[in-house]
Amino acid sequence: MAPADASSLPPYGQQRAQPPVQMPVAVPVRPNAFTLLIRWLWDSFKHPSRLQRIPSWWPIVPIALNALVIASTTYAMLSHQYRSMSNLTQGINSFFSDIDSSYSVATSIPVTQLFKTAVLMLVLEYAVILMTYAGIRIMGDTSVTFSALHQEIGQKLTTLLAPNLMALVSVLIGLNAFAIFLLTVAMLFILVLPAARLAVASNHRKLDRTWMWGLTTLLAGVAIAVIILILIIGGVAETIGSLF
Repeated sequence: MAPADASSLPPYGQQRAQPPVQMPVAVPVRPNAFTLLIRWLWDSFKHPSRLQRIPSWWPIVPIALNALVIASTTYAMLSHQYRSMSNLTQGINSFFSDIDSSYSVATSIPVTQLFKTAVLMLVLEYAVILMTYAGIRIMGDTSVTFSALHQEIGQKLTTLLAPNLMALVSVLIGLNAFAIFLLTVAMLFILVLPAARLAVASNHRKLDRTWMWGLTTLLAGVAIAVIILILIIGGVAETIGSLF
């Protein structure tokens, strides 16, 4: 069954009312909002399926962190490749002295490209959430709100922070192949989220739920593939243009 709407749960970090006691007790100090957010991220990493009543913007944090870490890892790998290209270009220019040295090709990626990649990754993650929500609605399930789905997927994405951070560290120490493997696993996890979530969504249509799952998953997959293609074409063209 689909997870319950988190709006029916008590606020995160708030204790339930206790029966009155006769003896005086010390009043506990409630943690501040930042401490509660960090604690929620850790709880979500350990128990990603356990929903809590939290502020609506909290799920943005793990989603944005994943986008930033993936973008940082990609930027670090590409920067290493362009540094290698720079060394090769300098070697060729020094060997062929008749080459016009007044023309040179930029061999480093602007730092702004890191943030642009993070934004593109963020767009992809929210496209996955939107397509999943659209698929749930197509199946006729109106009990799941976008806010609840946003939190549900946001908590699941906290599990990706560990392998994504490992991928970033791997790039920094020169283990690019292992980093690519971890990034591939992370991307596959993100892309299969619609199919996995729609598999447990309630079907209120006349068509058999297996056919409805296949249809909605196909529609979501095609829409996400189109978005990825647009992002790739736009990102590659912009990157190439910034190098010359």
